[in-house]
Amino acid sequence: MAAPELNSLMDDVIEEILLRLPPDDPSCAVRASLVCKRWRRLLTDDLAVWDPMAGDVRWQQEPRIPASDCMYSTAAVACAAPGCDHDHDHGDCGGGPFVLVFVAVDERHETASAFSCSSETGEWSSAPSTVHLDREYLYSKPSVLAGGAVHFLTDYGRTVLRYDLAKLELSAIEPPEVHSDVLLTTTEGGDLGLAILDDQRYLRLWAWAADHGVTRRWVRRRVVDLFAELPFLQHVLPLNLTGFDEGTGMIFFQASDGDYAIDELMSSPRAKKLWGRDNFSNVFPYRSFYVHRP
Repeated sequence: MAAPELNSLMDDVIEEILLRLPPDDPSCAVRASLVCKRWRRLLTDDLAVWDPMAGDVRWQQEPRIPASDCMYSTAAVACAAPGCDHDHDHGDCGGGPFVLVFVAVDERHETASAFSCSSETGEWSSAPSTVHLDREYLYSKPSVLAGGAVHFLTDYGRTVLRYDLAKLELSAIEPPEVHSDVLLTTTEGGDLGLAILDDQRYLRLWAWAADHGVTRRWVRRRVVDLFAELPFLQHVLPLNLTGFDEGTGMIFFQASDGDYAIDELMSSPRAKKLWGRDNFSNVFPYRSFYVHRP
């Protein structure tokens, strides 16, 4: 009996084959993409979940969304280990279960849709949760986890998208101000925060905090005059916010002469130059930890 042609195989069968490619050998994926257009299309719809410390890679097919309904998308990973304080102290949960959150905006930039997938089942939520947008793109800057939800930004910080990991619901939060350079952060208390660079000089820090323990609203935390605290920045303009480390409160930004990190939690901020000019648009900080057991 003749073997069935490749085009006769269902997409989900091919996906199962491609998901078994060895993650530590990217050349296998390259060779598989040359088999035919269908395989190449399915491979380009791979999400790769990468553990940079262990070197492990896990492939997950994107949720099925009609091409016309997905103009731009982004994804984030959240810890799902039982008993873990998912917003901060991850303890020994490295390499444990996680939740993958996928957000897409339609081609008219009017609707954002969110799906979630558990690493334990490998299945996406059956139906997306959606919110209406006012012709907005998704921002490529990193998401943050706070208050049991993953948060994303739309272009120019016009909207904060909040995906509740317990309810599997997407909602929209209007930011306090609209600026072209804004970064999602978290506060020392674990609340969602915003860092806004104003006039290439002032770092305005906000928190989405509870008002008398009931209603949440934007509260101004502080304003940092970067030129007063770090005078050398006047000579390396322009500045651009690029990333945030949820564990240490470090804000990463780019200047004309390279990339820097600043500890915004200190009363007198200090900046540390990381490297020379590399033109990074985003920074995704990660940390390793070592647990000693007697």
